Amino acid sequence: MSKHNFYPVELKIQIIKRFLNGESAASLREEFKIPSSGTLYRWKDWYLNGEIRSLESSSG
Repeated sequence: MSKHNFYPVELKIQIIKRFLNGESAASLREEFKIPSSGTLYRWKDWYLNGEIRSLESSSG
């Protein structure tokens, strides 16, 4: 059984900024218990495309 974590949009943006500044997906996933690298890439794409509402509505 997998546990779904909730990440507030402010935290997602902090994580995305760290990712864009060169921190690895693996280290961020481990630190924040993010289930997959795909989640980080999806958040990054939404952020870069100005889709903040997508970040607000998604838990993972």
